[in-house]
Amino acid sequence: MNLIGQILPRIIAPANWYNSTLTPAEPGAFELNNSFDWGLYTQNGTTNNLGFVYGGFSPGQNWAISLYVKISASGDYIGVRETGNGIGVVRISTETVTTAGGGISSVKVYDTVNDDIKRVVILGTTLGANNLFLQLPSSGGNSGVDDGNTLQLTAFQLEAGTYATSVIRTTGLARTRNADVVSSSAIGALLEDLEGNFYLEATVFDDTVSNVIELSQSGAESTNAIRIDINGTGIEGTCVGSGGTTSISGAPAVAGTYNKVCFNYGASGMSLHVDGSTEGSASNGGLPSTLNQWRFTDGTNPFRGRIRVCAYNPNKLNATESNNLTT
Repeated sequence: MNLIGQILPRIIAPANWYNSTLTPAEPGAFELNNSFDWGLYTQNGTTNNLGFVYGGFSPGQNWAISLYVKISASGDYIGVRETGNGIGVVRISTETVTTAGGGISSVKVYDTVNDDIKRVVILGTTLGANNLFLQLPSSGGNSGVDDGNTLQLTAFQLEAGTYATSVIRTTGLARTRNADVVSSSAIGALLEDLEGNFYLEATVFDDTVSNVIELSQSGAESTNAIRIDINGTGIEGTCVGSGGTTSISGAPAVAGTYNKVCFNYGASGMSLHVDGSTEGSASNGGLPSTLNQWRFTDGTNPFRGRIRVCAYNPNKLNATESNNLTT
């Protein structure tokens, strides 16, 4: 029997993908549940399916499944079955793919602040326009009847692409990372157009693309913005204002490595500081105006990674202060 908690119905009937297509404009999070309540499930039946994940994939579509598992109440194996492509099985304790199939390519298991809770990320690629199912095999090669395995999980999500992002909590339709914006009628009073300090400590999943976080003016982002871009070509700070766009590039980022980045802007100029070093300085062509939102994208390049600190201060720091901050 299935002990159906609040999460299972959302696995069976997930929200549509970006623009209701299987070729999203950019990889991003598509949350399938709007609650962090834990659901406890058991497996029973010849088909061995815990829940239907998604159907009608395009051939060769990359996907990422992520979920949080409570180890004390869960078995050690999770399976993914793709219609016509067999069943793949991953083992949580050893972070390995124990049975090839189902389109699975790899698995990662991440620690959390709670020793009893792990985040499991399974990556794969579809063989054809098939359906995908989550399974609970009791061993590494079990693809038949299972009457014993259990799984206690929460925050299940399915994403397009070759990596998993963090969960974006929603209460309605699925949203992409481009929609992850912090804004309000009052936030403009907190952001200083004339000078400020933008600080970020983060790592990215993919250093071959731009990963942008910005302060900008809603509706006029292309002409009024302060941005930090983490990428493998060079970590970059950009000021977009009345005089055009001015950027400073620094040391390249490496996926999986955390960087501390400080970007200062003001009437006297701007400067970029990374991991204790001054990467460069420049005169401002013109400062932005009416900054009123903080978003994890520039509209084209969403931020893909993990953030320890993302902070803003309306006061510009000098070089010594900035290098100390990023050390």
